[in-house]
Amino acid sequence: MVRSTTDRGGDGSLRLELYARRDAFGARTQQQRLFERVRRLEGRSGIEGTRVRRWPDRIIADETTAVVGLVREFETWAMEHDRSLEPCFGRREVEPGFADERYEQIVLPIVCLAVYRDGRLDRVAPHVDGGRPYTVPDCIAELEERPDVSDDGPPRRSDTLVSR
Repeated sequence: MVRSTTDRGGDGSLRLELYARRDAFGARTQQQRLFERVRRLEGRSGIEGTRVRRWPDRIIADETTAVVGLVREFETWAMEHDRSLEPCFGRREVEPGFADERYEQIVLPIVCLAVYRDGRLDRVAPHVDGGRPYTVPDCIAELEERPDVSDDGPPRRSDTLVSR
């Protein structure tokens, strides 16, 4: 069941969406720590809501799925802000042994954080900016330190979705 988070719109409120791979063997502890840090942010003023979603380890680039649409949204953001999602979102050509057709596959990062401000994508982590990596922990730390994201607000709404 999917529960949506409503944007208040126009007030600078943030919505955080954390995506985590299902197959993250060896990274579960790190994922859990990031989940907990995002959850701690949700009670602060300036944070409209949080959502945690599971996503697959890889997708076919030309499929019409919600995850492909999400990756395209992230790619558009990266181009508009002179950032790169490579190598975080790895692309590779795949040639199955049983067919003549090749296809492009996108390998998704183990964890990704999308930050929306007033319903518009504001930033994506991980990404590369001028050769410097910007990680999910970097993004969360930045949010934790922001003066407009404080502990004095009312509780915010949180949604969790685990895809199967």
